[in-house]
Amino acid sequence: MAEPRIHPDGSTGNCYEFSARLLGGELLYSPEIGDLQSEVPALDLSLAQLVHGKPQGIQYENGHAWVEASHKGITYCLDASMNPCLVIPKEEFYSLGEINEEEVVRYSRAEALKMITTHRHWGAWRAE
Repeated sequence: MAEPRIHPDGSTGNCYEFSARLLGGELLYSPEIGDLQSEVPALDLSLAQLVHGKPQGIQYENGHAWVEASHKGITYCLDASMNPCLVIPKEEFYSLGEINEEEVVRYSRAEALKMITTHRHWGAWRAE
């Protein structure tokens, strides 16, 4: 069973940082055993996107961050705030979290890096 990932400083709730680090290749993911396990190693994170949104089905006061990557026509959500990293098909993730597709913001790796260096924090970033 996945549990919240603990930050080195002992805190939890660092989904923005952990997702950005996952997108940048600093965190490795290890999904739980299941049908997806054989597919996950083929995910190409170089084309993945960092996603910020506000799940309605789960309480995240300041929103939530995850990574989306595609393989064989299926988009997977990687929730790096869970340990092990939760990896499930996008449709299931959005359904469980009651996430509205129109209310998410996606960033490429380059865009995320620019936002991190511009704002000097992991996110969420607001339009200025």
